[in-house]
Amino acid sequence: MKPLRRLTAEDLYLFSLDALLVWGDPDDFRHFLPRIFELVVSSDDYGFVDREIVLSKLYHAEWHTWPESERHAVRHFLFALWRAVLETAPGDDPYGADEFESWLCAITQVEADLSPYFGEWLESSSAAANWNLAAAITRAGLSSATSGHGNAFWQGHDDQLRQLSEWLHSQQVRKKLEAAIETFVEEPFSEDLYSALLMLG
Repeated sequence: MKPLRRLTAEDLYLFSLDALLVWGDPDDFRHFLPRIFELVVSSDDYGFVDREIVLSKLYHAEWHTWPESERHAVRHFLFALWRAVLETAPGDDPYGADEFESWLCAITQVEADLSPYFGEWLESSSAAANWNLAAAITRAGLSSATSGHGNAFWQGHDDQLRQLSEWLHSQQVRKKLEAAIETFVEEPFSEDLYSALLMLG
């Protein structure tokens, strides 16, 4: 039997896809979770199970009832992941926000309250985090809680979408965009920042 760290995406694909529904119980899932986490962040889009599906397994495994040390480890991973996502600029591709939205949607599968993640977003002053903020509004349309969203995994998460929309319309976000427009006025994506501010009304 392979050691946990040597298990490949192929080895864990079916288990990660159907864990708790077909294969294993929460204890089995917790055993493989460290390696599953490694695979979901390192595999390309077609190399492993959808990140939204993988993270939704935490909800089904009732991770909020796990021992404190394990809950701390999961949350540490989620925040480290979120910070890395924030620091990855969407680029000029009109679909460049899709990756960002996918990760945010994946975290939504795990967390009922997204405000701690919004707090991290507000605190980040980097160009990438600000550009992602603009792209979330102008490209992904996440400032709307009611219009259709391209990612089907938002289904069933109306409360988090509403929370996201309300946050994006908050004065804190407006002020962040206004400050970013001044800070990054010479950057090509400054137009995206301005457009996002206009879209918020």
